[in-house]
Amino acid sequence: AAVTNLGALWTFGNGELGQLGHTDTDDRLWPTRVPCKHLGGARVSSVSTGQAHSAVVTEEGGLFVFGKCGQGQLGLDPATGGSGGG
Repeated sequence: AAVTNLGALWTFGNGELGQLGHTDTDDRLWPTRVPCKHLGGARVSSVSTGQAHSAVVTEEGGLFVFGKCGQGQLGLDPATGGSGGG
């Protein structure tokens, strides 16, 4: 994952668990911009990624998390389907 100096988030790689933030489970072979609407229109200041999860912090201090949430690993109700934000 990469964040531009304008706060745009680009992700790529294995997306089978939704960890890329595109609201799907597709793999991305090339860096692909995550639409601002998936991040509440906010500019990103930092991103942290792992095998099954990603976390994004916005310039306003918001936190968005994506990926596997079978046992609540994202701090969300597992019934939400595994991706969420805000």
